[in-house]
Amino acid sequence: SLGAMLKRYLPDDEVINDSGQAGGWSAAHVQAAKELILALREVHDGACAEFTTVLGPDYDRNHHDHFHVDLARRGPDGLRGTCK
Repeated sequence: SLGAMLKRYLPDDEVINDSGQAGGWSAAHVQAAKELILALREVHDGACAEFTTVLGPDYDRNHHDHFHVDLARRGPDGLRGTCK
């Protein structure tokens, strides 16, 4: 999932203490990060519907900070797509 891209920055819900802090993050920052993860998933899924190749941040180290999209024709019939 695209959540892995932000996982190192996003503390677990269980570590939010009574003051609303989580590893230096406020509860509002944790919520904002979760919303960003959901938005990035939507971008990824939408790109997969429009492009023949989509490689997201979880694909490999070379794509950890961006999406790769293209319209290259793949496979013997040119119809195969890749969405990772």
